[in-house]
Amino acid sequence: MTYTNPFFDFDAQKLMADFKLPNVDSGAVIDLFQRNVEAVVNANQTAFAGFQAISQRQGELVSKTVETSSKSIQDVMATEALEERLAKQTAFIKDSYAEAVTNAKELSDMMATASGDALDIISKRATATLDEVSTIITKK
Repeated sequence: MTYTNPFFDFDAQKLMADFKLPNVDSGAVIDLFQRNVEAVVNANQTAFAGFQAISQRQGELVSKTVETSSKSIQDVMATEALEERLAKQTAFIKDSYAEAVTNAKELSDMMATASGDALDIISKRATATLDEVSTIITKK
């Protein structure tokens, strides 16, 4: 016995044509759905571009941190006086912590912007959809 998924044969246009709601333009409804899909695709592309920028920036920050850490460790190791070495280590740790917090804030802000931009696209489309639905229903 072979199982066939009934959802694979689903035809939305045929369903809309057979259903015939009074005062509803089925072509306008299909166009509405098309614009909604386009908005979702646009939002996904916007989010993806933002997250690509975040990844790139994160890589740059890691490279910079490795370079700075390497130089600081060499400087600390080259210092012979114990008190001076401890002072340099403490300064290095303090500076590293401050830089890590700054970097985390920058990446967090970038993520908020990328997410906000994508959400803005969806939000505008949702508002437009509600306006269009009322127009579609009263138009016919």
